[in-house]
Amino acid sequence: MPAPKDFVQMWRDLQRRVTQLEQRRIRELGYEGLRNPQRGDFTTTLATNFALTTTPTTLASVTWTVPDGGFDQVQVSGAAKVFAVNSTAGLDYVYARSRIVRISDGVDIIGAFTPTAVSASGGSGTSVGLGGGVVGLLPGDQVRIEVQGWASFAGWATNASNVAEWSGVLNWFRTG
Repeated sequence: MPAPKDFVQMWRDLQRRVTQLEQRRIRELGYEGLRNPQRGDFTTTLATNFALTTTPTTLASVTWTVPDGGFDQVQVSGAAKVFAVNSTAGLDYVYARSRIVRISDGVDIIGAFTPTAVSASGGSGTSVGLGGGVVGLLPGDQVRIEVQGWASFAGWATNASNVAEWSGVLNWFRTG
């Protein structure tokens, strides 16, 4: 067992090392980064006058670049909404979902989707899909948020009344 004097020296060495690490962190992030480890942003994107196919298709998107200041993670939460007019002669379903993509490597988070039944020949409906997730980032990375929409049984014609929208929040964090 070390002598008590050795413990005192070990304690002083540990305190000195912690102080050095704290000073390094302050230099890296600055005082502002330590006081405000989070930043929030609201975003929305909108598209109109589109057709629907039977495969998930990006109808609208918005791209964000990681803010300066040491942010290395983003939590995204929001809702995709698709309103569309059914141009087919039969009952069909409209779908909407969120897709969040880290552009640097294509990693994505696909949100939940819920079908909405829409009557034939001019019937309309709105589908809402919630989406969100946490994405690790590097400085300069970009995050794209997409609204995807589609129909179940047949494609729907372009209609000026069709609207796709995504709105939600991005919470940026410094975790390093």
